[in-house]
Parts: sequence; C-alpha cells; structure tokens
Amino acid sequence: MNGDPEVRPLLRTVEEAAVELRVSKSTVKKWIQSGELDSITIGVRSRIPASEVRGYLHRKLREAAAARGEGDDEDLTAA
Repeated sequence: MNGDPEVRPLLRTVEEAAVELRVSKSTVKKWIQSGELDSITIGVRSRIPASEVRGYLHRKLREAAAARGEGDDEDLTAA
C-alpha cells in the first residue's frame, strides 16, 4: 500500500476477519467452508470482502432479534 491513512483495504485475510469478529481463524474458515461467510480465493488463500464481515454481523444480529421475537425495526446500524 502507499501508506495513505485514508486507504482502507477492500479485502480481509482470514486472520483479520477473525480479529474483527472476535473469533478464531478456524471458526472463520469453517464459516467460509459452510458458505455462511462469503469469500474469494486469490492463489491458495481466502480473502473476505470488508463489506461481507459487516454484512455477516448484521445477518447474525437480525437472526438473533428474530429468535427473540423482535421486529425488523431494530436499529442495527450501530454495529
């Protein structure tokens, strides 16, 4: 990268996604293999779009809210 602090990577490594989601690398790999977390392969390594990390979290929050019987009007944008 060019060292510009405004540049944010579009892709996350498995390790970076694990850190962001506060889970282990093996958990992220399991989610990728199951199709629960979208990724692309570059060479032999998986990369997760930054938007997918946030999207995964939002999907899980909606699922949890639905399981509790809460409506879709809950504000999930703060996550």
